[in-house]
Amino acid sequence: MIKIFAIIFMQGMFLVSVHGEEIKLRDYKVSITDGDTIRAGNYRLRMQYIDAPEIKQKCKTAEGKFWDCGVKSKEYLEKLVLGKDISCKIVGRDKYKRSLSICYDGKVDINQEMVKAGYALAYVKYDSPYINEQKEAMSGLAGIWSGTFIEPEIYRQLKKASKKDMAKEFKEKLDL
Repeated sequence: MIKIFAIIFMQGMFLVSVHGEEIKLRDYKVSITDGDTIRAGNYRLRMQYIDAPEIKQKCKTAEGKFWDCGVKSKEYLEKLVLGKDISCKIVGRDKYKRSLSICYDGKVDINQEMVKAGYALAYVKYDSPYINEQKEAMSGLAGIWSGTFIEPEIYRQLKKASKKDMAKEFKEKLDL
């Protein structure tokens, strides 16, 4: 019994990801977390070289109206991935222990498609190969480029800072 548990446990650990491993999404229950993260079984796949708006993030249209760009980014990734024969190559791990991946529908690079459609930014910080696709999206006013937005990384930093400020203010009010 212990041997069986150890084998199952070791197999579960293996699912965490191996650099260079390629997985077929059709072999797993798949869900889309946001515009740059896919869940496939025990895998948390963070799409390499791109950064999409956070799920609760809003953007502004050229007319100044807010829209749910984070939700739209997620929906676009769902359209590209769900029900299709997608493979993802694991190229590393991030600090949150997610598998950094480049996903493909045949020869079509899904990460690249997210940038090209304007639903994700090329992550320049990590030498993204999708800079030209981002320039095309910008000039074509595609997706988030059709108006104004806060870069997802800055949005996360502002959200984190706001939580810290609120916690500090709360502690001060309660004299903690």
